[in-house]
Amino acid sequence: LIAQLARADPDRWREVVILSGGIHALPDPGPVWVLLKALTDREDTETLTEPDAWGLRLAGEILAESVALSDLNPKRQKIFNRIQHILPEALTTPHLAARERVDIGCFLGKIGDPRAAVTDVDAMPFCHVPAGPFFMGKGAYDNENEVWLLVEETPAGEYDLKYDYWIAQYPVTVAQFQMFVDDSGFELGDTDALKAGSNTPVVWVSQQEALAFCDWLTRRWQQAGVLPEGWRVTLPNEPEWEKAARGGLDIPATPLVNSIATIAFEKPVARPVMKSNHESQRRYPWGNLIDDSYANYQMNVGGVSTPGIYFGSISPYGCHDLAGNVWEWTRSERGDYPYPAIGTHEYQQRENGNPVVCVLRGGAFDGYRSRVRCAVRHGGRPVDRDDDVGFRVVLSPCR
Repeated sequence: LIAQLARADPDRWREVVILSGGIHALPDPGPVWVLLKALTDREDTETLTEPDAWGLRLAGEILAESVALSDLNPKRQKIFNRIQHILPEALTTPHLAARERVDIGCFLGKIGDPRAAVTDVDAMPFCHVPAGPFFMGKGAYDNENEVWLLVEETPAGEYDLKYDYWIAQYPVTVAQFQMFVDDSGFELGDTDALKAGSNTPVVWVSQQEALAFCDWLTRRWQQAGVLPEGWRVTLPNEPEWEKAARGGLDIPATPLVNSIATIAFEKPVARPVMKSNHESQRRYPWGNLIDDSYANYQMNVGGVSTPGIYFGSISPYGCHDLAGNVWEWTRSERGDYPYPAIGTHEYQQRENGNPVVCVLRGGAFDGYRSRVRCAVRHGGRPVDRDDDVGFRVVLSPCR
């Protein structure tokens, strides 16, 4: 009865369900497992209704906060496995507000997130970005008085990225970075980097540590035979990051997303059906307006969140969280616009120097509206660590 009431009217009954789970969890957990099953039972396994979504959300909180998950009997283990497996469906449901979906991501981090895409480096999804020009710099929807750290974005204009590359769909997570530390024996400058939720973006890492992760992953995948010698894992440079967020002058009708195991590097990528990018100077990856439903910013969540929640903010190539959640390291040294053309001496300096000040992109969970920029804020910051700075990687041809 409690499960039925809470699924139908969560605003009124959610606290009753959570308290019931907590009260019974230790002295007599049997009824709690009856409650968990009732909360998550549904007739139609294909469609997640609003009551189904709320049932999952409440069950996730009980599992994460109240129930001892060790030494489960077979019946309870079966219920747990089922809920753990289907709980990620609620991360992308329109029936729950973004703040509720963020909470579900936290619950998954505590009970074990089954999504290999955010826990295993070998399952990281990558978005294909085809060669071609895009608009780089201050665009039509940017305010004239917006300057971040006194860095100008003009002169702006078209920049031609003459090669295909693949960019990670999500920022690198704590679990994925932990794999690097465990396998390589790398000594972190700040071990707080590994203390957050395993399925959230890793922070408290410097640009050098992010590049060390990239070098390790390059070796790992080349030794496994899935990454050719002519390619490397690295941080995106400024143009690669900005194009991934804003889109080229033409963008694919449907994003192409693959794992490292399914990318055929030795064969030309079949040209996708393209369409004109009518917002080639867009302010954010999704368009020109922003509110709490689009991004984790301005402390509307209060910390980092697991990837995959803000499904309305996906970039033209399929990337998530390019605005908000965490700032992201690039491999570029801070410099004036326009960005040097590929192959020039200035380009090589910007790419391969020993930068004193590196460029961050994207915005973070604690950023204000003017800081949550898609790809149009040339934000330099010293090579340091912070609780809102992470990174994502690209698969880029060696140049």
